[in-house]
Amino acid sequence: DKCGSVIDEGIEQLKKGLEADRDYSEAMSYLSILERQRANLEDSPEAAERDIKEADAWAQKSAEAARRRASKPQQDEDQ
Repeated sequence: DKCGSVIDEGIEQLKKGLEADRDYSEAMSYLSILERQRANLEDSPEAAERDIKEADAWAQKSAEAARRRASKPQQDEDQ
């Protein structure tokens, strides 16, 4: 299925982005979205449930990363 392969490619690319920046919260948010989309395409309820759990985990990680980023002191970009 073409949609499934596009979703899988997106997930792969976002995970590569996370290798470069473990706190890339936007990538985690998009991973959550793509996992939910993949769940919609699954043939079995068990596979869909697995994808939804993965999506929930990415959403939680994204929120945690955003909190970490917000708590870090801002550096002056002019220096």
